[in-house]
Amino acid sequence: MISACSRDLWALHKMNFPVFGTGATRATPADSLGRLDVTSIGGPIKIDGVRTKNGDYILGNIDGVVIIPLEIAEEAIKLAGENTAAKNWRKASLLPKCSVNTESCNTDRDAVSFTEQNCQEKRS
Repeated sequence: MISACSRDLWALHKMNFPVFGTGATRATPADSLGRLDVTSIGGPIKIDGVRTKNGDYILGNIDGVVIIPLEIAEEAIKLAGENTAAKNWRKASLLPKCSVNTESCNTDRDAVSFTEQNCQEKRS
């Protein structure tokens, strides 16, 4: 995870090496000798205004990144599981009544939307 742009994302993706940054660039990286100094390893850092430290959970996917401080990780994971279970229950209760509209999806993500019109038609 970096607070900067990255390049050669296609190669990183091909290597199954996730990189989370602020964007992509075509710029050729200059030699970092003399411009990049390691000042510490394992110490706290700040990324885009968010402070994180060794042991914190950092989770990311194509939609973004979240940092969960170690001190609240157990409670956050429990709440996330409860939230997912509630969403799955609501989705399961809607599926028999509503059709799924994928026409509005313009990305390659697994996004779907339920339309109120479709729900009303199924209820009638």
